[in-house]
Amino acid sequence: MIKVCSICSKEFAAKRKDAKYCGNTCKVAAKRAKKRPTKEQLKAPKQMNLCEYCGAETLNKHYCNRTCQQKATEQRHKANATKCFHQTRFGMYLLSNLRRAGTVETLQVVDSLMGLRPFKVADFYDLLSLYKGLQTANGIGNRKEIRYHLCHISPVAGKEHVGLLNDSNLLIAAASLNQSLGAFEPEHHQRIARSELSEGFKIAEGDSDAVILQKANRFLGGSLIAFVKEVKLTPPQRSAKAFEGYSPKQTAEVLETELVRMNFTHNDPMHDDLWGFQEKLSKGKFHGMFEQDDYVSYVSESVLKQDL
Repeated sequence: MIKVCSICSKEFAAKRKDAKYCGNTCKVAAKRAKKRPTKEQLKAPKQMNLCEYCGAETLNKHYCNRTCQQKATEQRHKANATKCFHQTRFGMYLLSNLRRAGTVETLQVVDSLMGLRPFKVADFYDLLSLYKGLQTANGIGNRKEIRYHLCHISPVAGKEHVGLLNDSNLLIAAASLNQSLGAFEPEHHQRIARSELSEGFKIAEGDSDAVILQKANRFLGGSLIAFVKEVKLTPPQRSAKAFEGYSPKQTAEVLETELVRMNFTHNDPMHDDLWGFQEKLSKGKFHGMFEQDDYVSYVSESVLKQDL
């Protein structure tokens, strides 16, 4: 079948009835011609759009410039962060402790000036920093068993009191010690009496993650959502690379930081006796507690530094 090419006007042997072009060259030229604007289109006034971020007029389809595009992306990520916070490691830790306490009022701090006050954004950052230290001490998935816990000094599920979930009531301690103490309640000021808890902020057994987070945010006056949007945590990824690069020295550094944070000094006589240190801890004089091998390694390293 002989046909005439629509582009070059040459005759060609067509294999199909609907063939219009003699070859690929003319076919590509036809596609480009369709995309090329006509004279009428070039003369016509260009359509203006509104930037989806700032609302300014622009010839672009969505955003007036790259800055608005980046800000819109950040805004979208922050919005998504609130949806997946309960799936992040820190979010799961927070929800687990709120459920154990049975109330969102555990998110408070005993301030020397203000007394008992709700969490601010900065308090969440302090708690997150301590939680990351716990992950580092445990090797973040490198060890088969969890050797350290983020322990409450005043227990979270005490009979008469609820221990507060703040960095002044928490320390990184040996898991075995934390489990042996159970619900032992020392005389410690970072707690709230159960008789003082509000019914409106208690957590029922069937409350979902979303309901608990809403109660917490309402109790804190919006500081929880403000923190979530600001920190932009993401759910954990299953990747072998995430567990690479761990060394026992990282655990030693976390333990050393805990000693300093809890005001534990080398002048303390309990520094020379690990089991005496355990006894001191169990009686309510909480400074920190580590397993014997790490403790000895830390002491040896400290002595070595002093000798050098």
